[in-house]
Amino acid sequence: MSTLSGKIDKFDMSKLELYLPAGASAGSVRVIVTWLREVIMGPSFFPLPRCDSVIGDIELCRTAGLIGFAGYVQHIFDHQRERINGKMVECGQISAIETMAAVAECLGLVNDPAESLFYAAVRRFAYPLCFDMIADQAGYDSFMKFHPKLRVAVRRYVQRHRRFLETYPWPYPEGCYLRAGEDIFINPWVADGPGHQYDPVLTAA
Repeated sequence: MSTLSGKIDKFDMSKLELYLPAGASAGSVRVIVTWLREVIMGPSFFPLPRCDSVIGDIELCRTAGLIGFAGYVQHIFDHQRERINGKMVECGQISAIETMAAVAECLGLVNDPAESLFYAAVRRFAYPLCFDMIADQAGYDSFMKFHPKLRVAVRRYVQRHRRFLETYPWPYPEGCYLRAGEDIFINPWVADGPGHQYDPVLTAA
């Protein structure tokens, strides 16, 4: 089931130690192994269960990707991305994503789900700024004070967008869309697109 299984030349059942790659969570591995046992021994297939926290979900997605099970956690990643793109934006979720993205950056992880979610949040918060669609600027600024990493990335995104408009004045040429550029992380986890045309409702949940 793992996409990495073909890279293992010989497996010694007498070995009791498992060495995890940097960034992998032992707790997430236990979740995956438990799920595998239940799926293999059970009467039918069922998806990997979500965790009870944003950090838990991200750790599970990250670990699954590192050990070759990324395809089995796409629904978990999609759930977190949909929360970012929803009408209600939760402070707790953004904080967790910022923390996990910083860990990924420190470890030098590539194609990490936390960074994908972080830049999904960047686009989510940058879009209303790019098109002057923020109804509550004071609330927006207050929210951003608690998220410095997000604030800096949003500022860079907006600056890039303004430079883009100077090159391609509105309306855009046919087939030309605002996309994340060289300084924006893109990978298969993220569905790139023009964004959502409404002002986010910020909550402290």
